[in-house]
Amino acid sequence: MMLGNGAAVLGIRRPSANTAGQGETFEAEFTPYYGTIQSMSPKNTNHGSHPAMDFTDIPHGTSFRQSIPRWRWLLPFCFMALTSAALEGEPDREREVRRQENRQRVEEWTAAMREAAEGNPDKLVQSGLLADRRRQLVRFWAETTGIEAGHAVEFVLISQRSGHDYEALAVSLVEPSAIHEALTFIGMEPGKPVDPRRLRFWPRGERVWLHFVSPPFAENEDSSERVAVENLLYNQHRQQILPVEGFVFTGSMERPHPQTGDPVFAADHFGPHAIVSLYNEPFSVMDVPRLAAQSDVYGSITPNPNRLLSADTLVEVTLEPESIPEQPRVFLGRLHIIPARNATPPLTAGDLRFSIEPHDTDDRAPNLEHGTLVELLVWLAQMTENNRDPFIVMRPDTRLPWTLLREFYKSVQALEGDEGIRVEPPEDDRLYHRAFLPADWFRDRKQRTAHPDELHLHAPGDGNGNGLQAVWKRFEEEWQDTRTLDPILHVHKQPVENAADLLAHHQAQKYKPIPAVLLVFAPETVTLKTLHEWMMPLRETYPTQYILAPDTD
Repeated sequence: MMLGNGAAVLGIRRPSANTAGQGETFEAEFTPYYGTIQSMSPKNTNHGSHPAMDFTDIPHGTSFRQSIPRWRWLLPFCFMALTSAALEGEPDREREVRRQENRQRVEEWTAAMREAAEGNPDKLVQSGLLADRRRQLVRFWAETTGIEAGHAVEFVLISQRSGHDYEALAVSLVEPSAIHEALTFIGMEPGKPVDPRRLRFWPRGERVWLHFVSPPFAENEDSSERVAVENLLYNQHRQQILPVEGFVFTGSMERPHPQTGDPVFAADHFGPHAIVSLYNEPFSVMDVPRLAAQSDVYGSITPNPNRLLSADTLVEVTLEPESIPEQPRVFLGRLHIIPARNATPPLTAGDLRFSIEPHDTDDRAPNLEHGTLVELLVWLAQMTENNRDPFIVMRPDTRLPWTLLREFYKSVQALEGDEGIRVEPPEDDRLYHRAFLPADWFRDRKQRTAHPDELHLHAPGDGNGNGLQAVWKRFEEEWQDTRTLDPILHVHKQPVENAADLLAHHQAQKYKPIPAVLLVFAPETVTLKTLHEWMMPLRETYPTQYILAPDTD
């Protein structure tokens, strides 16, 4: 189950024939988002096989004790084991020698860069890294992994602490926090990484061009060129090389240190120790510029078979901002959804008006104030033409009926995407827009494998939500016949006057809902203000909430 108001509830519907494997999660709090990660296994490194012993030459009825002295028959196995160890150890020693040579070269390069940059405030030099503010360029060194064709790639770059070499293009010789610092040194501002618990599903930030310089291609060690990293990757689903779109500088999250509790840079201290991820990873320094849940994209990206990299070889990595501060790609703003000035109930979709409020008042984005839906679509098209990525916070007027918002949010769902809008988390006093868009089967209890609590609102008075009555329902399963998957469902009902009354009931009964999901059934004329009065106080008890039309039950 995804956490947050209206985030998708997984595991509430009857299972289909398809199942997803369980994979690793890096912190328990992200389990709801990555709960269906496809399994990730290191590639099989077979260092040679031992031939089967052939006992056909031993006369029938002869025992080992008779044919070979007791201790001598072990000698062939000991010899094979020693030979195998020697064969395995030799490549490891050679590899370690190469890596030590690489580190020595990086130390020499760093010393030369420090000497050249001495006294220059526009240059930042750290071990294996140079940031040049004037040239808007970050350079650092990494070692290629030599990942083979057909193997899943989840990371472009990882740190030396990661252990995910088997699914990365290269291992950085520079810490993630140092790369983060270098990007801010040349003038970039980190954005926001994905955070499913806070309903942030889009990575937000300005983009960075990432290149490997003079990469050591396996088929031609003398190659010397500057290659966009996307050209080294192949999308198996689309059967094409990745388009060059750059990567989003989100900056890694900060998390409490396991021992001290002090906030630390997550990519330095927590797995997967990612610097550039190919799925939406909360702890990565840079992310892909699209929705890419790990469970959705795992296995789809592999090395470009025509541009394979040899292993354990130094490669220079360069980072450059795509845009300048005066012309950013990211647009962050509120979308105010309001009724037309002269509109009278009952309101329709044609009565809705839209205003865009930029977060940055100096933003040069086109203006939109009190526009129609058509004018909103024109505004969005202008943003796309201007190479802008709109990150929008929904701000609906609380006077609107919830069903009217539901219809508009259906349009938002169609517009959300790489070429459209990216919906930001809601503000604290508003519901998440997907709370208005539950799946149709949520209404049918027979299709649920879990039974969340329900809150049924009734308007016996004027039908506009005034004088609402409410009934809370919880469900208890009774399994009388183990041969069927359909238990007897007992419904327990409790009239409640308001949200505080329901919370008091839970506290008195020491009741904790499992799952922590609430389905709210509300009359179509109920306003957003009334829903807020009922649903907002319940968010801690029911982090995931959905709104549905009245049930006949």
